[in-house]
Amino acid sequence: MPPANNFTNIGIKMFNQKYLPTRFGELVFQNDIVRAKLENYASGKRKGNLLLYGPYGTGKSTAARIIAETSPKNKEALFTEDVDAINCSRFKQDSAKLVTFAMIERSWQFSGQKYPYAVLDEFDLLSQAQQDSVRDMMDRNEDRSGFILTTNHLQRIDGAIQSRCEVVELPQLDPAALFAGSQRILAAEGVEISDEIVLEMASNCQGSWRSFLRELEAVVEGIRAKRAA
Repeated sequence: MPPANNFTNIGIKMFNQKYLPTRFGELVFQNDIVRAKLENYASGKRKGNLLLYGPYGTGKSTAARIIAETSPKNKEALFTEDVDAINCSRFKQDSAKLVTFAMIERSWQFSGQKYPYAVLDEFDLLSQAQQDSVRDMMDRNEDRSGFILTTNHLQRIDGAIQSRCEVVELPQLDPAALFAGSQRILAAEGVEISDEIVLEMASNCQGSWRSFLRELEAVVEGIRAKRAA
């Protein structure tokens, strides 16, 4: 029987999917300051618009989704029109199912929740006019609902939007943070890798949790292949 773990989708091969965090405690952060700040939103101690920025692979989108889903003020409030977590490229698609800001606002109005969130991923993809629309929605719904925005390019986000958000950087993860996050995964996989090797892999991943998981998966598969030979 495989070791017990707290992750979902165990039957999926890719580690990036197999170990996708579903709870706040499973997220990997560079420092305790960022963790504590975002945990206040996930727990409902704070509310309001959030803007998460930083390089690729540091968990911005996953953190945004988990905060929106687990905030007590938002429990059971996932929108029925599939607009709770949107990659902003969808606003540019020419489709009969095009997502509109009106859909988000309507979902808020009928959610029955005190403070529902909508996640807008890669917010920098929006035009200035679209960012202006989000700004207006923030003002109209300030006491009722909020946005969690993510971006890799903070300089592309309008200053008026930034001023309406708590802006939080999710920086590159250093080897120690990556190493700490790896231990639950190795325990779940039932594979032992020396600390030195794990830290060496972590040093070569440019602070990206996504890249680190790919490296870790390759090493785990290599160990299992040797065992089976």
